[in-house]
Amino acid sequence: MTKIEIEVSDDLNLKLDAFKKIVDIVLEEKIERSEYLTLVISAGLKTLLKTVIPQDNETLWLTLEKMLDENPKFVSDFIADTIRQGGEDKREEIKEKIQPSYT
Repeated sequence: MTKIEIEVSDDLNLKLDAFKKIVDIVLEEKIERSEYLTLVISAGLKTLLKTVIPQDNETLWLTLEKMLDENPKFVSDFIADTIRQGGEDKREEIKEKIQPSYT
């Protein structure tokens, strides 16, 4: 496992602490903060992927999700290249969807 350190705003830290109570209740146990943050980051990555890739076709979506689990670098590079080739309008559309989610 790799240890990473990040700085977050006080407001985001309060939200993380508050939401952990919900996760603990749903999981029916109190989990360590590091395990909780790993869960939040993993869920966030899946949410971001859903923002970038349309979910019109469930089979396609599930395939991409599984591919990302198996080979994250290749799939991320491929999606990034595809977005780059899609032009500025597509990038701006995705940017507008993503930006508010991390504040």
